[in-house]
This record gives sequence, structure tokens and C-alpha cells, in this order.
Amino acid sequence: MTGSDSDATDDGDEADDGDEADDGDEADDGDEADDGDEAGPPADGRKRVTRRRLLAACACGGLSALAGCPGGFRGETATGTSTERTPTERTPTPTETAEPTPTPTETETKSVFERLYERTSDSVTLVSAGTRTGSGWVVDDAGRIVTNEHVVRSASEVSVRYDRDEWRTAAVLGTDPIGDLAVLEPSDPPDYAPPLSLAADPPSVGEDIAIIGAPFGLPGSLSVGVVSATGRFLDSPTGSSIPGAIQVDATANPGNSGGPILSTAGEVIGVLNSGAGVAVNFGIPVPLVEAVVPELTAGRDYRYATLRISVVEVTPAVARANDLADVTGVLVRRVAPGGPAAGILRGSSETAAVDGREVPVGGDVVVGLDGRTVTSVAAFAAHLAFETRPGDDVEVTVLRDGDRRTVTVTAAARTSV
Repeated sequence: MTGSDSDATDDGDEADDGDEADDGDEADDGDEADDGDEAGPPADGRKRVTRRRLLAACACGGLSALAGCPGGFRGETATGTSTERTPTERTPTPTETAEPTPTPTETETKSVFERLYERTSDSVTLVSAGTRTGSGWVVDDAGRIVTNEHVVRSASEVSVRYDRDEWRTAAVLGTDPIGDLAVLEPSDPPDYAPPLSLAADPPSVGEDIAIIGAPFGLPGSLSVGVVSATGRFLDSPTGSSIPGAIQVDATANPGNSGGPILSTAGEVIGVLNSGAGVAVNFGIPVPLVEAVVPELTAGRDYRYATLRISVVEVTPAVARANDLADVTGVLVRRVAPGGPAAGILRGSSETAAVDGREVPVGGDVVVGLDGRTVTSVAAFAAHLAFETRPGDDVEVTVLRDGDRRTVTVTAAARTSV
């Protein structure tokens, strides 16, 4: 998906900023005499000690010792006299006591996702707005709930169902159609539903995640997966593009919209925006939530910044057509007449055919915004959406006619969705 926070796209590469990933060798004892080979007694009458008797005595003594007999073992000497051998005295050594093996607690035997669910599920709700249902989650200590704008639409009041089957009526404090976010204020929210924290760090591809919500109206449902990609563009209900979206492979279905995408630490890393029962689903990024929710909570509309220009990503074809040494940045295709960038930034004046495709030629190539490198349309759009407000002066670094320069453009407010 390619685009920007605007409505304009060009074959997936263009975005408008504003309105426009074995021992076999063991020997046998052949010399040992058998019972029939034993010689008679000696001439002096003494009993002859045979090998068999000696072995038998040793065996008995061994068994006696193994049996733990306290008197030692009784055997025969070479003269045939019986004697009792006293064990050699030795200083006893302390008995070593092994540390007992700890018994795992119930918590330790549970999976990471079981523990995650127990910590967070009370804070996730079903949201019912007439014929539409979705999901939501508690965002602050006052019990306010975040969900998708497309779940509530124009409703002024909705019903929310908590994980313990308690219902509440909630007022719609504000909605943002561009970012597809809405804030609800339930009456008398339950004490057992604490707010979920927003992750401070961006998610990483391959990171384990979980989705809790109400697919098909079934509240408290859990699905798990990983972050498949970051920095995606997500289509909002207005047709605009939401930059910086995260892609996950956890299953989501209608009714999951508005629910939290959670890290294994129990932090929100995104707000689910789509669910089609497949392993490719998307979430609104935390930076946008952080920017929009406070405004909606205060009853204000969130105002998106725009430079009123249309840009395309610098691909190998665009770089060739414009004699660019590096394949990076975005090329300005159009500058809106009368817009904040008019007379400051230069748009493309013509096109050229490269490998059978027409690409723009001649416009400024934006490689930085406010000192941050711009490598793609996604980076360009994310900076304007998350870091810029209407009225801010934006330092735009461009390549023009082979030279690198920085110009200042004052961001305007988007006037349409």
C-alpha cells in the first residue's frame, strides 16, 4: 500500500499531503576351575581354601554390607578360621541436603497470552451503535473509551458491554473521520476496568501481539500473532490515507474494529481498523492516537496539517529520469495554487517515459523535513500527520537542479477529508 495522508495517488506511489515484509573384546575366563576340578584337602588336615569359597565369602560380605549389617561381614581366612572384621573407623561427614525443588506457582505455569488476557480483558469492551458493533478499550482514568469512527459514525450515544457482562450507556465525545478514531464517555464506568497504556516504543516486526475484541459480537475474544510490518498506509473511511499503520497476522473479523492490538507487556501498540478474517490486518499507529484522542476528549476536532502539495516516491525510474544519484526521497509533482507552498516549492513540469512508464520530471525532490531524513512517501506523510500542526513552520530540504537547499513552508489546516 502506498500513499500518504491525502487522497491523491499515482499507481500506488503518489501521495497528496493534504486535500488533494559395543566390548566385543572382553575375554572369557577360560583358566578358572570348575567344581569338579577342585583338589582334595591338604595332608596336614587343614581345610583347603578354594577359589569358589573365597568368592562366596566375598559375595556374602558384599551383600551384608549392602544390606547395611552393623557388625561388618563374616568370612573365612586362608587358614579356614572364622573371623569378624570390624569396619575401619572414619570421621563421619555431614549429610548433604539438596535444596527442595520449588513448586511452580499457578501464574508461572500459564502462557504469556493467558497472563496478558487476565491483565487486560477487563479493559476491553463491545461497542454497540444501532446495527453496527465494534470493540473499544479504556484509555484514561476517567474510564473513557477509544474505538473507531466507522463504528459509531454519526451516533451521539452508544452502548458498551464490559468483560463481566455489565452494560453502560456512553456518550460520543468526538470523532475523527480521517484518522478513524472516536472517544466515548460511559456513564458510571466500573472500577475493575483500568486504562490500558500506550506503548512508548514503536513495535518491531516479528514481535508477539494479541488482539482482544468482539468479532461478530462475541465479546472478550482473543487472537494472537505477530507484527508483520510497520509503516503501512491504511485507508480511512473518508478515502484518505493513514500513514504509519502496523500490519499484523492475528485473525480479526467484523466486530474487532476499534479494539486494541496489544504487546505481550499489555500495552496498546495500535487500534485495529480492519478485520476480514484473514491474516493481514491493520492498526492505527500510537502516534496518531496520542495526537487525536486528547483533542476529541476535549470536544475539539483534530486539525491535520498540510503543505498542499502532491508527491511521488523516488523510484529507480524516477531517479533515472531526473538524473538523481540516490534513489531516496519524494518528488513534488504538483503544488496547489494559492497554497502554503506556492512560490516556494517547485512541482514537476513534464514527464518522461522510462521502461514504458511515464514518470514526472523537473520537480523538487524532498529529502528532509525539520532536519529529519525523508526516504519515502510514508516518512513524508507520517511527519506531517504526527509531528506537524497547522501554523507550524516546516523546514523542507530539497534537491533542485543538482543543488541542496532548505526552504520554509508554513503548514495549513486541511479543509476537507
